[in-house]
Amino acid sequence: MSLPSLQSLDKSTWQRLPFGEIAQSIGERVDPTTTDLQIYVGLKHIDPESIHIKRFGKREDVSGQKLRCYPGDVIFGRRRAYQRKAAICEFDGFCSAHALVLRAIPEVIDPKLFPFFLHSDPFMHRAVDISVGSLSPTINWTKLKKEEFLLPPKERQAKLAELLWAADAVVDRSGLARQRTLTAQKAAFHSSADAADKTQIKRVATVSNGTTPSTKHPEYWEQGNIPWLPSGKVHDKFVRASETFITDAAIEEKKAKIKPANSSLVAMCGQTRGFSAMLMIDSAINQSFACVTPKSIDPTFLFYALFFSYQQLRDISQGSAQLGLNCELVGNFKIPIPDEAIQAKTGNELLLAEDAIDRISEHLSSSRALLKSLINQIF
Repeated sequence: MSLPSLQSLDKSTWQRLPFGEIAQSIGERVDPTTTDLQIYVGLKHIDPESIHIKRFGKREDVSGQKLRCYPGDVIFGRRRAYQRKAAICEFDGFCSAHALVLRAIPEVIDPKLFPFFLHSDPFMHRAVDISVGSLSPTINWTKLKKEEFLLPPKERQAKLAELLWAADAVVDRSGLARQRTLTAQKAAFHSSADAADKTQIKRVATVSNGTTPSTKHPEYWEQGNIPWLPSGKVHDKFVRASETFITDAAIEEKKAKIKPANSSLVAMCGQTRGFSAMLMIDSAINQSFACVTPKSIDPTFLFYALFFSYQQLRDISQGSAQLGLNCELVGNFKIPIPDEAIQAKTGNELLLAEDAIDRISEHLSSSRALLKSLINQIF
């Protein structure tokens, strides 16, 4: 699977063909209310930049005409093609009408190579370029089938497909290992916590939120050296650095307050609502965070108790126009409180699992980068 052999590919004998001669668009329609097919695939079930479908919907979940798909077909998201969704159907089912069901023409392209071709930059960039519509850009098959692409000779395609499938298998194994480790970590938390009595967070921690100093006052921001966090930083999980800083003046004039390291942050609104992160540095935060600072609970155990309560935190959100959390709701939320020794032991075990997750994630990222590089060297 060496890169140098691909970098020197001679493409002088390769053929440029319109996409309509490479693949067919299968337009067979299905009515979910009358079909016997049980498996439904919406675009939300397809992961970007993956050729595998790992989540499914049910016939009862949807209405309106859909597209029939057969084993070996590729479901390609023609709406918002920039999301790069194209995955192999390995079952008899049906899918969103916002997709194209594409079937390789085997005399022209090896079906095993076809899904990787669809993930190549030349194909995806062209798909984005010909999409029409501003709010929800969509590809028209009539236009796509006329677009021309360079293909390797048929006799070489099987070897190239074998190479790409081998690289994909590495990605798949890494992804599976990561998921298994995440599942084991969550199970380890629950095995220690589920038997413990639950207590309101405000009994064991202080809950407060942050503020955003006015941007109309540059003296609060220019040449600042105090970290300040927007709610998007919750995705860091362990917040060790900031890209935004405020000044001492903002703190002295009480426009913001520094929150201590080892606190947990809970995002209270928007798409991040319910997500949690652990603050590893002293930092100011914005008003969309609840900062949970431990008083009589192990900081690491507190973080994981919040982290694994994502859905429950979302469920207690309130609001008429838009659901959200507030410090009172977070403070009243109950979490399990085992004895101190169990808290410390569990926290250490979960951090060890976190290290393993990080290592696997790095390998997964590098494996994905290699696969993408191989695809784009070929096509």
